[in-house]
Amino acid sequence: MRAFHLFTLLVLFGCFTSTAQAQQDLLFRVIDKASQQAVPYATIQFANNKQGTVSNVLGDF
Repeated sequence: MRAFHLFTLLVLFGCFTSTAQAQQDLLFRVIDKASQQAVPYATIQFANNKQGTVSNVLGDF
């Protein structure tokens, strides 16, 4: 019975770790249209959403 519980626990752990590895990160950069330079610390707000973020010193977010 103990082996069955251990097996079940390992199967569930494997399911959670496999879904965690499927996540992808996106990286965007804010660039000034005229100078083609990155805009550091720009405030970004998403349309129709109250959430937002700030770019870093390289203009990445």
